Amino acid sequence: MLPKFISLRFKLLTTFLFFSIIIIVVASIGFWFHSKSSKISTIAVNLENVLVNTFKVIKLEQDFFDYETNNPNFYAQGSSKYITKHKNLVADVNKHLYTLVSFEEVQALDIDQTVVETEAKKILHELQNYETSFDQIVQLTRRLGFKNYGIKGEMQRYTEALEKLTSLNQIKLLTLKQYERDYLILKDIKYAQQLEKLCLQWQTDVILNPQVRHNDKIRAQQLLRDYLKTFKEMVALKQRIGVGAGKGLTHELRAYADNLSKFTQNFVSKINQRAANISADFENIFIAMVIATVVLSIVMSIYFSTVITRPIVGLSRYINKTVNSNFSENLSIKESNSQDEVGQLTRNFNRMLQEMQRQLTEIREQSLILEHQNEELNNVNELSQASEEHLIKLNVVKDKLLAILSHDLRSPFNTIKGFLQVLLHHINGFSKDEIRHFAEDMDKAVQRVIDLLENLLQWSLVQTDDFEYVPEEFDLAPVIQDNVVLYEKAALEKQISLMIHIEPQTYVKADKNMLDFVLRNLLSNAIKFTYPKNQINIYTKREGDFIKVSIIDKGVGIKADALEKIFSPEIHLSTHGTANEKGTGFGLLLCKEFVEKNGGQLEIESEEGVGTQVMFQLQAIDQPEM
Repeated sequence: MLPKFISLRFKLLTTFLFFSIIIIVVASIGFWFHSKSSKISTIAVNLENVLVNTFKVIKLEQDFFDYETNNPNFYAQGSSKYITKHKNLVADVNKHLYTLVSFEEVQALDIDQTVVETEAKKILHELQNYETSFDQIVQLTRRLGFKNYGIKGEMQRYTEALEKLTSLNQIKLLTLKQYERDYLILKDIKYAQQLEKLCLQWQTDVILNPQVRHNDKIRAQQLLRDYLKTFKEMVALKQRIGVGAGKGLTHELRAYADNLSKFTQNFVSKINQRAANISADFENIFIAMVIATVVLSIVMSIYFSTVITRPIVGLSRYINKTVNSNFSENLSIKESNSQDEVGQLTRNFNRMLQEMQRQLTEIREQSLILEHQNEELNNVNELSQASEEHLIKLNVVKDKLLAILSHDLRSPFNTIKGFLQVLLHHINGFSKDEIRHFAEDMDKAVQRVIDLLENLLQWSLVQTDDFEYVPEEFDLAPVIQDNVVLYEKAALEKQISLMIHIEPQTYVKADKNMLDFVLRNLLSNAIKFTYPKNQINIYTKREGDFIKVSIIDKGVGIKADALEKIFSPEIHLSTHGTANEKGTGFGLLLCKEFVEKNGGQLEIESEEGVGTQVMFQLQAIDQPEM
């Protein structure tokens, strides 16, 4: 355990130095392992080079016999690129082997040096024997010749000279050549024996043949003797090189090549196997070192973190407890005997906490007084704000009402006043029917004023939230039918048919008075703007959680620009119907607000000159139990 008087800085520095030493040790071990692995890899590469070059040496020897023995340049110059490459590779193999034997790291593989030297010497000995046999075969092959070179060239010159002796039997000469070819191709000694027998017999026949001139006899005998001597030399060379299986230098060369390949592969396998074992041992040791280092690091980390952080954690836990208690508890922490920075911080925090608790007590007392005063101010402010909002809303409604009254009430009153002025000054000039007509027009004007005032009253109540919303559950079908009945007379006057298409189970939850207002206004508008001798269709349809009501007329329709502004409260739109009927301009706006009060939406689709379709939704319910 670290002494209590040691400072926190010293503890942290000690911890840092400890882990730095661990890192340096692990890095050093890793570097050492890497160096060893690199050297082992170098050994493996050298061995692979020896093996590869050995195979190349054997391959070059085979290429020489496959290609160069039929090349006249070799016989003429005595040199070949294959021979040059062959000698260079042999020298390279010797170099690698000597380097390998003297390489210090081979001793690190724990292989007996005597074994290494023995294996290397075996390979070098076989390589030397192989190279000696190869050189002998190359020399004998060049002596054997090809076409005009070597022994074969001499034999060819002898046969050509015999052909020029026209007095000789040319059939025997052809037979002689045939025996020569048969021996060269089949490599059977019996053809050589037959050729020798024929040659001797021919010499005797030439001497006894009286038709052959004396000079030709002497020339023929000499040529036949030289030819036979050269042929025997060729046969001896062929047998020395190896014309049959298991004989001659060729067999020795193959045996040396096989031994060289086998010894090299065995040596490479031993070295590679040992190198692989050592690499595996290195890897296991390194893994063990890493695991030991990790375990030691974890143990020391826990120890140092406990020593360093225990007082900090205790102080932090106490601070959290103090904060969570909102400094309401009279908390105190045990004085620390430690003389490090954490101990000093703990003592300072105790003094700070005592001062904070004293000041917080004073703040709480003042806060209670301020909270009480603030509640009173908030109550006064809420009342003032509610009154202000209500006054603003009433002022807006007042301004709108005055604007409408000044504009829309003037027109019907002017109409009434005009009718009255005419009747007042010219009453005697009108018949009873004309006076009745005037009275009907004045009645319509008065009714317009009444409708306008009623709509204004409804609109003002909605704007000031004084309109009472009373939802109830009921069947929509009879409500629609009752409202249609109210407007049948007005529709008949314009020869318009009111067609009802109601689906079963049309139960809704809505304010019945608001719904009556919406239906009356929409039916009134439809009749007003439908051309005579047409029909108006009323549809209901269940769509999810709503009942959709559609009122479709075939009338004047609504212009596109007017349709965009039709629900704007700032813009007052009122148009004449197909029989010059007049409206208040507030019906659709009220209908929209009433539908939305009931949780639905109102939409209008219209095409000028074709007609209008007004659709609104109401919340659907299941059929209530009776």
